[in-house]
Amino acid sequence: MWSSAKTTVVWGAVLGLVSGFLCFDTALAAPSITFGADNTVIPVNSSTTLNWTVTDAVSCNASGQWSGSKALSGSEGTGILGIGLKTFTLTCENAISETTNVDVVITVADPPALDFNPAGGNEIEYNTSTNLIWSSADATSCEKYGDWSGTTTLSGSESTGNLISEKIFGIRCTGDGGIVEKVVIIEISNPALQVELMFFADNNFIDWDQKANLHWIATNADFCTASNAWTGSVDNISGDFETPNLQTNKTYTLYCANGTDSSVMKHVTIFVAPKVLVPVVTTASTPDANIEYNTKATIEWTSENATDCRVYYGSWTGYLGTSGTYTSSNLTSNRTFTVRCYGDVNDDDAVTISVGANPAPTPIILTSNLW
Repeated sequence: MWSSAKTTVVWGAVLGLVSGFLCFDTALAAPSITFGADNTVIPVNSSTTLNWTVTDAVSCNASGQWSGSKALSGSEGTGILGIGLKTFTLTCENAISETTNVDVVITVADPPALDFNPAGGNEIEYNTSTNLIWSSADATSCEKYGDWSGTTTLSGSESTGNLISEKIFGIRCTGDGGIVEKVVIIEISNPALQVELMFFADNNFIDWDQKANLHWIATNADFCTASNAWTGSVDNISGDFETPNLQTNKTYTLYCANGTDSSVMKHVTIFVAPKVLVPVVTTASTPDANIEYNTKATIEWTSENATDCRVYYGSWTGYLGTSGTYTSSNLTSNRTFTVRCYGDVNDDDAVTISVGANPAPTPIILTSNLW
């Protein structure tokens, strides 16, 4: 018989052995968690999305900035977050109660701040300068735009240079919390000293070989100078100019200035339409197409759209009028006369003259006096 003591020892050994076997057979890996966010730095009052995938686990729970039981994989929005560091924790457990936890920390940043102003106000005297002053907070970079450009420091100052007209200066700064930008407009207090110029044509599009009329009105100019398709000094108040006949496009430039370094340059381009080719029409005729042997022929012609004409019968005559009459030398055989008139597209017309036969010579009768 087994004693109670012996029985206790034996069963204890058996249970220990079984327990050892059970532990060997049921050993599991700890949960593995992949946990992240679409963005780990976001502006205040915005949100991002959490994403996770878990293996070797049977359950997961959220803590920190979120809560509740979570699936072994999924996505979930954070909701709108206030400023600061926000920690989202995911804890997962396997079948034997081993746990793994992973934190995702979201930095919620204030938007950058920017202070940007001119040193002495937004209005300055004509042809003077001012300093632009700026400083930023929570920004990582800044750039200039408008009437200046390029990257710049997070704070600083810069001269506008002498100005003779209104200018717009902008600065845009970027930080973890977003983008901020500001604009400064500098106005000129006495624009009456600025040169103003109106320069125009009656018609910027003309037909080939036609003229154009230019006009200008200048204010506060001490002098005006023409260049490009025209040259020389012109009136500094107003004027008109008629171009020569134009066969190609021409650009006319007018520059007006005064003694306070104010100046204006303007251009007017005249566009010339391609030449339209007009064909010549030549009409040749004769009052008598049949003439006697060894007599002259008369050729007449008229034309349209021609500049001059010539006659050919063996060789060309010189240039003749666009209409007229030509008398040949004595002809002893048939001849074709060609009249060619010249223009955009030349044109010919021809007349054939028929010459009669050579008449038989008059016989000579000899007589004798037989008296």
